[in-house]
Parts: sequence; C-alpha cells; structure tokens
Amino acid sequence: WALHPCGMVVSPEPLTDLMPVQRSPRSFLVAQYDMDVIEELGFVKIDLLGQAGLSVLRDATAEIRRTEGVDIDLYDDVDFSDSDTWQMIAAGEARGVHHIESPAMTSLIRQCHVRDIDCLTTIVAIIRPGAANQGKKDSFARRYQGFEPPSFVHPALEPTLRATYGLMVFEEHILQVATEFAGMNLGRADVLRRALNKENLAMIRELESEFRQCARDK
Repeated sequence: WALHPCGMVVSPEPLTDLMPVQRSPRSFLVAQYDMDVIEELGFVKIDLLGQAGLSVLRDATAEIRRTEGVDIDLYDDVDFSDSDTWQMIAAGEARGVHHIESPAMTSLIRQCHVRDIDCLTTIVAIIRPGAANQGKKDSFARRYQGFEPPSFVHPALEPTLRATYGLMVFEEHILQVATEFAGMNLGRADVLRRALNKENLAMIRELESEFRQCARDK
C-alpha cells in the first residue's frame, strides 16, 4: 500500500468501524483504501502540507529569544520589501529555501526578475505540471515584465484573472470561473477542478456541456 504523506481523512465515526486500517511504522492509523476510493465513498479528505522549515524558524526564534533576549515576530518584523532579499531571490540564489530552490523555480524567478511577494506566489503555483505544460511560464514572465499585454478569453474574466495577467494559475481560479463566470454551484465546480487536475477526460467531457449550459443560463 502507498502512504499519502499529508492526507487526513475526516469521518463522523471511528474509521476502524468503517474501513480497514493499518498502523504505520510511526504509529499512525492509515486507511487501506486509496484516495480516489476514499472520495467516492463520501469521506472528507484534507491534504495538509508538513513543512519542516517552519519548525526550524520557530526553533531559531526561540533560541534567539533565550540566548539574546530578543523577540522576533516573523509576521510583523519581516520586511517584504527588503531590496537585498529580493535581489538574492531574483538572482536565483535562494538555495535551501523550500519551494523556490529547484532548477525550474530559480530559472523562472530569474526570467521574471521577481521583486514582490505576489509574483513569487504565482511562480510557485505555475511550477506545477498542469500550468507549466500549458506554456504559462513563458507567458507569465512576458506579461509580468510588460513585454506582452494581458489577454482575457472573455471580458467577464478580467476581475478574476487580472492579478495573473489573464492566466489561470491557481486551482481557485477554476472554482471562481466555474461559479462566477458560468454560474455552476461550488460542489459541481469542485468536481470540475478535480477532473481537470486528474485529467479525467470522460468526466471533463461530461462537465463541459454542463459548464456551457450553466454559462448560457446565467
């Protein structure tokens, strides 16, 4: 069996009463159904990212407080406009920084000459198989730097996609377009999001007609 490193199954009753489970080497109880079956059975599945780097930051600030008597608030005391920091990031020199140290990330960061947190957040989302394979890396880099104007498939999409220059980058964009543009309800919009993520062509074809009909009726 495969262990999902950050998947949490939520149930109104003990999982031991509803499905086979097995205790992992670290003593966690692990569902023996895969994630697709879990969803089909109606359980709520939440993916939580375990980020060890945050623990390092917590421990480092605690140690500074203990040894130096200085309190550092990582939310209020961090200057997100610090030019030296952005120069280091833009030069692709943020090695050891989770999410922005891979070759693909540093390449796009240098290509965009990133200088703000919104751009960096978008780049992190673009370096995913779905967005990257659709040529969005080059398009975003050109549009972010003003070499290419933003382009919207429909004028009604501009409020949703203005910050990413007309490109659908985040999974939330699928939900927003499906609900705000086409008028689908959130439940069906989320089914569409999952179908697109998993490249479920049969489900995508089924939802395409529903999306079009909802948009016509809106």
